[in-house]
Amino acid sequence: MRPVRAAVWRRATATCAAGLAALAATSPAAAASHRVAAVDPDDQLARALEVALSPWDATVVQVHIETPGATMPIAADRARSIASDAHADVLVWVSESDGGHALWIYDVASDHASARTLEAAPPFEPATAAAIALAVKTLLRGTVVAPPPERFGAEVVEPEWILGTSIGAATRFTTSSLTSARVALHASLWPAGLGHRWGLSVDVEDGPGPEARSDAFSGSLTDGAARLGLGLRVPLAGWATLEPSLGGALHLLTLDGVVLAERASVSVRRLDVAFEPRLGLDFAFLGGRLLVGPWVGATVLGRWQRFLVHDASVVEAGPVGMEGALRLALAMP
Repeated sequence: MRPVRAAVWRRATATCAAGLAALAATSPAAAASHRVAAVDPDDQLARALEVALSPWDATVVQVHIETPGATMPIAADRARSIASDAHADVLVWVSESDGGHALWIYDVASDHASARTLEAAPPFEPATAAAIALAVKTLLRGTVVAPPPERFGAEVVEPEWILGTSIGAATRFTTSSLTSARVALHASLWPAGLGHRWGLSVDVEDGPGPEARSDAFSGSLTDGAARLGLGLRVPLAGWATLEPSLGGALHLLTLDGVVLAERASVSVRRLDVAFEPRLGLDFAFLGGRLLVGPWVGATVLGRWQRFLVHDASVVEAGPVGMEGALRLALAMP
């Protein structure tokens, strides 16, 4: 029994490791910070741009050089050169012409410059600078600086199904705390009729249990579980979702080992029910199709589990435990 469980655990761990490695390879590109270069902005505008673009994880850099001006196509040519030197995705500047001022944005990806007339002239008041920064943010929704779900014309993935796997650890509070690694498979359904907000989830978990030893016995305790939950997805931003859930689970606790004096193998199985609330946080990548994030939860078994061999306690599993894991999942619309 124990070699079989060990082989299953090794295969499951390898699968999770491969998934996490794939995430590590893809997520930096998906979450890379884009650069917005502002040409010689005044202090208020520079500060307002940093505040406005911080939720997008965009880096605002200041370039103290003569602005590209307001005459096309010379302005676009100069903006292209300045953006290249600054390694920026977008260049922002304020031009002056015939006594008026304009806000300019040059997008490197499209090689396009656009302008909006300004009613005020620098140096800007804080309220005016904030309004200009919001105007810049609106224009940037058509560029790579904006996260995919917030770009003009973007379609945010509303998952109907979420399929994934997680790897983590669980601790059960007893006379001596029992800690073990856990691996799980996850599937959840979020019907369109409920706004993709309320859904049902199924999780199947297993993992190598802690050692169970005494003067007469040597073995380990394994806790396999199947959980059914009711959850709610609460969007925090275009790239993050909070997911609280309440669930019930059926646990199969298995004690495998050897009675040392008799050199006899022992396998004891017990079923128990549990109440399992959880709280998860998903971060979206690849337009919301790849989800990754941590979750934490509690497990409350129906009773205290004590395993005896020759009337001597070899391991105890208390009714209350905590669990946490990192989940990697795919969202299917």
